[in-house]
Amino acid sequence: MPRVRALEQRKKQTLLGDIRNVKHPVYKEIKTDSKRFTEFVSKLYGRAVFPGDDDYDTARREFNPAYPSFPKVIVFCLCLEDIRTCLGFAHDTKLQAVVRSGRHSLAGYSGCDGIVIDVSELNSISIDHTAMTVTVGAGCPFLRLNANLESFGYHLPGGGCPTVGVAGYMQGGGYGFTSREFGIHSDNVESFKMVLADGRQVTANEQVNSDLFWAVRGGTGNQFGILIETTYKIYELDKIWGIRLDWAISSHPENAAQALKVIQDQYIRKNDHDKLGFQTLITYDSEIDQQLRLIFLATFNGNQEAFDVTLQPLLDIPNCEQRLRLHDVYSKVDEGLLANHPDLPLEQITEVKAISQSTYIARDLSESEWREILDYIAIGTPNRYTMIDMEGYGGKINSVSPSESAFMHRDVTVDLFCDVFWIDEKDREQNRIWIQNFMHFMDKFSNGHSYQNYPSRDQKDWRWAYFGPYYPWLVYVKEKYDPANFFHYQQSITAEIDPQHKDEYLPVPFEEKDIVYEDEFIWQPKQHEAAEEK
Repeated sequence: MPRVRALEQRKKQTLLGDIRNVKHPVYKEIKTDSKRFTEFVSKLYGRAVFPGDDDYDTARREFNPAYPSFPKVIVFCLCLEDIRTCLGFAHDTKLQAVVRSGRHSLAGYSGCDGIVIDVSELNSISIDHTAMTVTVGAGCPFLRLNANLESFGYHLPGGGCPTVGVAGYMQGGGYGFTSREFGIHSDNVESFKMVLADGRQVTANEQVNSDLFWAVRGGTGNQFGILIETTYKIYELDKIWGIRLDWAISSHPENAAQALKVIQDQYIRKNDHDKLGFQTLITYDSEIDQQLRLIFLATFNGNQEAFDVTLQPLLDIPNCEQRLRLHDVYSKVDEGLLANHPDLPLEQITEVKAISQSTYIARDLSESEWREILDYIAIGTPNRYTMIDMEGYGGKINSVSPSESAFMHRDVTVDLFCDVFWIDEKDREQNRIWIQNFMHFMDKFSNGHSYQNYPSRDQKDWRWAYFGPYYPWLVYVKEKYDPANFFHYQQSITAEIDPQHKDEYLPVPFEEKDIVYEDEFIWQPKQHEAAEEK
């Protein structure tokens, strides 16, 4: 693409000329002198986007536009040196720096008004067929990863959205349809490489920098450093089955409650159906009717006869409607099952905004309790776009010790999360209040914890909700690898401890060991004369 590259070079030359002549509008927005700013832009291999550029709004936009940010600069890094250049510039200018891979932070934490370090172009994939591992660049989306793995008949448990980047997803744990068979996404990490705030690179695994290895797998992104690549173990997986079963809640609420009880008792608690992965939705589907529906979406790794036997307890429930049956590779089944959920207006999809929040259910609920939840939702949601999703745990997920990584949610049955959506900003508060009231209603069923990959800015006591008694462990790792708190945002790890839970926190188990670095690089602040330019 020589023409595209030439245009990019021309753009950079024009920008540099504007800076030297103090013409570019961003110059006065960043408190630095022209020499330092020119040096920053000149050193970059990747693309830098500034306010006023034609592609600025596209470059700054997050997947969820509910929390807009207006960065002073967005850098699409092409290599390690670009990351180091961004870190040095952020140190020099005191700009807040946020890292993003797929722009999918539900609470808008992958954006800021300082410098956005975008790693989406670090999307390499390298498969080791002998070791059965794959090494993936931090910005690789699942669409690209699944396509490459499935071409060899391989699989790595991942999420439902194809444009999510692996880095942010892994650092929050990572649930998907096949997690009951193969584990949470972060459980499959064998090692990773990360750049710390001072520019030095580290590798972490069970033997080297093992405390960081523990923390990053579930401790969430933008906490300890910038992930650049991860090595995962992978699995052989042929075509799988997919199915959708419905019950109309409006006309048959008793059958929908019965179905939820069967899912809990037969598929989660018995723990002998780990090849069955499932999510259960409470939502509308305008392609069928105007009723609120309970929708059971499931995948199965096995033959059709075994699949039918496994499903029989649900098929026996009155008024069960089979809407879809699929047999294909994982990504195609995943796409088919989740299509049109939630039921959003496609003609306005880029304008849709959302608030999400989750809560975990750990105890067995009675059929009447499930009915109570259904009745609460049936009374009325802010609009037809509202969706409840219940992700089924058990299987391989629950076989792992809660202390194995920072993803501690191992003794639960369901992660129930709610999404509310709106288009017109005047409807925002109504939706925000509804989801807060719903979460308050769910308190009596919840274990008090929430899935950190579904963050909410309204999440009360988020330290305990996401990390429970292991939060001091994260504080220890944060203070060791990012002692100056360079990486920070509204829900970043700090030494603050909630006194309400102080007696429940567990002592930090890590041995005192020095950080093992991959190189001796360290960024040092550069002094420039801040001459006033006129």
